[in-house]
Amino acid sequence: MKETFGRRENNFFNFGRRASGAGLCKILLELLRRREELAPLAKEFSILDKTLKDYFCGVEYFRIGPYQIRGFLCNNKTVYLPKKLQDKYTKTSKVWVVDINKIKK
Repeated sequence: MKETFGRRENNFFNFGRRASGAGLCKILLELLRRREELAPLAKEFSILDKTLKDYFCGVEYFRIGPYQIRGFLCNNKTVYLPKKLQDKYTKTSKVWVVDINKIKK
């Protein structure tokens, strides 16, 4: 099958349909290890991405080497309501939060 991250293809997100027991544990452990390896790169990418985007804020077009940067304005709608109305129209729901940490030995 095609290797994508969509939920309908054979990939990391639907492995649980066929795997069980020891096989499932092996897959989950492999995914957790790979996640740990990629975490520092994701953090570095996020810092670099924010730094570059902050620097190029307000720049419509810039080209350097093989890179092209384009910036544009878009409309951002924000609604400000008095506190009484905010409370009246704010809906609160419970969400499941998953926190993954490696146990230090």
